[in-house]
Amino acid sequence: MINIHIYLAIRLIRTGKSSTLYELHCRFRLTYTQALQAVKYLEDIGLVNFDGKTFCLKQGITRYQLKELYLKIRYRNLKLDNRALDAYRKNALSPDSLYFPKLFLLDSTLVVDD
Repeated sequence: MINIHIYLAIRLIRTGKSSTLYELHCRFRLTYTQALQAVKYLEDIGLVNFDGKTFCLKQGITRYQLKELYLKIRYRNLKLDNRALDAYRKNALSPDSLYFPKLFLLDSTLVVDD
């Protein structure tokens, strides 16, 4: 389970309204398994009521529960795929190179100089 999924589930229910696993999918593009694992963790530490589809924030939250939640979500792995980053670097222009726009793509009526 990834910490960001837990954070997104908390972000969805922070207003106190009940939400569904489908809302996690629609809003944050989590798969059913990712959403279920995040909500199950929140249910295990006693932060939410979960009936299989909908979940909502409990009223009496203790400091211990907040501590467990904080310890779980404080470190997030924001590392992107290195192969994708390397491809971006390889295709990027160097900072010193000049960019020449493709003026032939413009309509001839827009070109001022011939």
